[in-house]
Amino acid sequence: MQKRLDSSDITIVSTWAPQHVILGHPVTGWFMTHCGNNSVTESVSHGVPMIAWPLSADQPVNAAYTSSILNIAYELFETRIRSGLRPLYRGIEPQGTLEAIETEIRNVLQQAWGCDGARKRENILKLKEKLNIAWNEDGEARIEFLEFLKLGAMWYS
Repeated sequence: MQKRLDSSDITIVSTWAPQHVILGHPVTGWFMTHCGNNSVTESVSHGVPMIAWPLSADQPVNAAYTSSILNIAYELFETRIRSGLRPLYRGIEPQGTLEAIETEIRNVLQQAWGCDGARKRENILKLKEKLNIAWNEDGEARIEFLEFLKLGAMWYS
């Protein structure tokens, strides 16, 4: 696999990359992520829809919420390793076979570049706009955050 990656003209393998810079680049079409809170926030703030590959902690819940409720992501099910192949709460029972994984990824990529993916992109751009409005000078998020800081200052003074 490493030889194949090294011989590619479009592949970069790195131990670290500036995620916010990559997400902010105009050619970034989709973000494959474990779907942790920080990654979801960065993805929304840049308006880049996600392909969620959750492992543990907050990731499975974020993946379910972003894909099923917000409709800004696709969630991969066949690649689950930490939760095993037990049925998920949504009635999905991963097979975990190589064929099932390949089929799922092929289907997700096909949908991502079709009409369904366009809807997800529209949804995340709307959510990005709401986030921007919330953090404006008179936005709800900014006001609440400043109140939180005031409370913290009072608590520790």
